[in-house]
Amino acid sequence: MLHLVKHSPYSRQALAQCLDYAPSNSAIVLISDAVVAGVAGSEWAIRLFTETHAVYLLKEDVDARGLGEKLHPSAELIDMHQLVDLSAEHVTQMTW
Repeated sequence: MLHLVKHSPYSRQALAQCLDYAPSNSAIVLISDAVVAGVAGSEWAIRLFTETHAVYLLKEDVDARGLGEKLHPSAELIDMHQLVDLSAEHVTQMTW
């Protein structure tokens, strides 16, 4: 299952709910304001990158927020084409 999270974890509970709901073999893509969860040392990055989910951050949104140098070392950036490929791979999707 593919989970797209678009809201900052500091303003809404979407990411927390996603992590509680998503099975371990799910892919989670952080887009829009949710990319702030990938900042190294944050409580969210620690949780995201110790879970067994595949976690991706949309590079365009990371760049737009100036977070490129601040991300957790395990953060995997993808572009829009890779997001489309992930969407094609996962028939079931949920947006948070």
